[in-house]
Amino acid sequence: LAADKHLGILKTNSGEVCPLSKACDDVLEFSKLSDDFLIRSIQYSSDPRMEQAKQILNKITKRQLYKLVGYVEYCGEIGIKVEEAEEDLDKVIKEKEETVLKDGDLAVIKKKINMGMGSTNPVENVLFFDKKGRTRGFTSDQLRQVLPREVNSEALMVVCRRDEA
Repeated sequence: LAADKHLGILKTNSGEVCPLSKACDDVLEFSKLSDDFLIRSIQYSSDPRMEQAKQILNKITKRQLYKLVGYVEYCGEIGIKVEEAEEDLDKVIKEKEETVLKDGDLAVIKKKINMGMGSTNPVENVLFFDKKGRTRGFTSDQLRQVLPREVNSEALMVVCRRDEA
């Protein structure tokens, strides 16, 4: 994200610069992207606005990753936006008188896992066969007895961006 607005390496057919965040919307632009291409483009960029992206990339290659501070897992949808959770954390930090943490030191990451069809259980659309090769149908109620009730799960992870904290 730090390189999104400043890395002008992708151009559309009309000659306009395509930001990285929009490349997934255009198949042709997306096909030009590879990990190596992006990493090298960031590493060797002479644009001073790319300094933050270079620092992040350098930390990743040196395995200086953010420290996990907290983890909350929930079956189903949590129902809270990442921005709201970060704002709440920042409020708590500001209320504490003795803390080494500053604004923006903590970040919230939302992890979503589903079975590929959103809130629909994909196993309900699978054909089952008996030993003689005939299709066998199961009702949704029969399938729910042996399948997980929730097809979605979400987790919120709180990470600390600072190295020394």
